[in-house]
Amino acid sequence: MITRRRLDPLQVLRATAGPLAVVSIYMVAVVVYEREVEAPLDLPLAIPAMLGTAISILLGFKTSAAYDRWWEARKVWGGIVNDSRSFGRQAISFVRPPQPEDAGAVRTMVEVLVHRQIFWTYALSRSLRREEVLVGTEGLLPPEDVASLASTENVPNEILDLQARDLRRALDAGWLDSYQHVTIEGSLTRLTDHMGRCERIKNTGFPAHYGYLASRILWLFALLVPWSLGRDLVWWTIPVGVAVILTFWMIWVIGEALADPFENRPTDTPMTSLSERIEGDLRRQLGESALAPEPTVDDGVLM
Repeated sequence: MITRRRLDPLQVLRATAGPLAVVSIYMVAVVVYEREVEAPLDLPLAIPAMLGTAISILLGFKTSAAYDRWWEARKVWGGIVNDSRSFGRQAISFVRPPQPEDAGAVRTMVEVLVHRQIFWTYALSRSLRREEVLVGTEGLLPPEDVASLASTENVPNEILDLQARDLRRALDAGWLDSYQHVTIEGSLTRLTDHMGRCERIKNTGFPAHYGYLASRILWLFALLVPWSLGRDLVWWTIPVGVAVILTFWMIWVIGEALADPFENRPTDTPMTSLSERIEGDLRRQLGESALAPEPTVDDGVLM
């Protein structure tokens, strides 16, 4: 997620360099051609103006819909932060030893539950970004969990299943009462819902035919603009035409970036940063403040 108020001009140029170069060369060629021939093509300005109106409507809708997807993803991860904290607090306060001799086993289970929840947030973020999921398991997952998860396709979902099984064992052992079990299971259910919403956003892309139509109209607009401006602006057609096309193209690029918030790009939902925040909060709840990760330095981009 880009947090700085001002964008780096070089970053903008990198995102638009290809179209900018093509349009610039085309504008120069059109102006040179019109200067060389006696009867240049005099295209009415109304034609690109009508196309520009259509493009404005299409790009406005695309950018608005793309931002809605990005904002929904951010709200989902806000829910993950809150429900992870709630789960950690519930695990620590609910799971209690009925007998003093059970204290060690109960403490071990609480640590496993909380550490597993920490890893779940990292696993979900890596899964959404199509990265290797079972990375950084040391200190967060017991070896038997790692072996079990290595053979599963949906690691985040299997982790929640492991949580549910351990909570059932705690209920059977008398370390939880039925009311507490229902409450903490509710937290797992909400985490499952958050995961499903993330998967829906990830697996349901922006309609391809809509993007195809908008991009082709934009290129058609770029082809027609210099033929309408060349007679009146002559050489000024090049900077004016490039500025007009670049404005539309930057809006297009913004929409493309926001439409997919889980692609490991600077415009993404900052899942790694949020996961580190969750880890710090849960470790402090466990009394492991010394193991809490250092806060991510905000240098303008949070991943």
